Formats: sequence, structure tokens, C-alpha cells
Amino acid sequence: MTGCSIPRPLTASTATTTGTLSAWALWATLGLYPVTGTDRYAVARPAVDHAEVETTLGTLTIDVVGDSGTVELDGAEIVGVVHHDALGGSLTFR
Repeated sequence: MTGCSIPRPLTASTATTTGTLSAWALWATLGLYPVTGTDRYAVARPAVDHAEVETTLGTLTIDVVGDSGTVELDGAEIVGVVHHDALGGSLTFR
């Protein structure tokens, strides 16, 4: 093929810088996005229906049980952003 370049293989060293890309993929799967320069996380529908993550604040449990767009933190409805302290609680997407 003329004029075609083949990139080098995608490896850990070419795909990420000190784990940043891998960490971002994990956060995105959980539906949580760290807001730079704060102790808050933007919340979006996760890519998984259930997850449990051990944190220093306890177990963060994430459940998707519907598609209404409502998000609850420990049973109380929230909109868009959660504080770092929530990472030991339960997020439910209804």
C-alpha cells in the first residue's frame, strides 16, 4: 500500500502515562469522573449494572436498577456531582 503508515503496537508504555489512561477507564466504567482540582466526582450512568469497590471509607456499591435517570446516594436523590465522602456509600441509578 502506498502512503500508508502502520503505527507501532499498542502496549502499556504507549497506551498510558503512569496509569492515567487505565485509571480513567476504570472511573468511566463505574460512572464516576473525578473533577480536577476538587474532592468531587461527576456522576453518569455506569457501564456495569453492579459494582462493589473497597475504598478507605468503606465499600462503595453501585447498582443500576432502571433507566429513569434518577440517581440516589444512600437513598437520597442527587443531581450530577458527589463529594469524596460518598465513596463509602451506595449509588443507585433508577
